[in-house]
Amino acid sequence: RRLVDDSVSVLRELFGVGSPLELGYQAWRNAELMVPDQVYSDEDLEELDPGESPLLLDLGIPYIPAS
Repeated sequence: RRLVDDSVSVLRELFGVGSPLELGYQAWRNAELMVPDQVYSDEDLEELDPGESPLLLDLGIPYIPAS
């Protein structure tokens, strides 16, 4: 409870957030990196996670594009 109260205080006092409706988010998932000195087949390369940017989530708050 203390963490929540402190977080709300910081949002209000330092960042001027007056309501949860003023919140938004930015999210992404970095691409999976290849391990140095490891040999990859074409199939291995296709399986690497390419990442996602923006990563759109249903958080109930708007996505804010990076500026």
